Amino acid sequence: ARARANPYETIKSGIFQNRAAMKTANLDRIFGWRLSQEFDDTVRGSKNPFKEHQERKNDSRHQSAFYFVDVCAGPGGFSEYMLWRKAFYNAKGFGFTLKGPDDFKLWKFKAASSAYFDPFYGKNEDGNIMAPENLE
Repeated sequence: ARARANPYETIKSGIFQNRAAMKTANLDRIFGWRLSQEFDDTVRGSKNPFKEHQERKNDSRHQSAFYFVDVCAGPGGFSEYMLWRKAFYNAKGFGFTLKGPDDFKLWKFKAASSAYFDPFYGKNEDGNIMAPENLE
């Protein structure tokens, strides 16, 4: 039923762990790369080339690091996309989400390394953003 209602569902997760990453990629493109701040077509293409034989380059090596936060976002599709889009060592993500079945699934990151992402769960170690002590 989902595929009949939305033909884009056939794309599935692509190179990422889930569809949320694909949706984030689509939104990033629609809004002129404002999410990832990757405005230069040449630099963006050199970091993540579409051609298999083309070598990836870190054309942003000398720029300041790109930091992002992923809140209430397990299993981490947004974070995986951002790390992939930024490529190499120019990005660092921080996340806060509920522990349990919908926790960040860092071992499922296929398109980027989870080494540049740190999950946090607050004082109670449960990731509940409604608990004030977790936000201190």
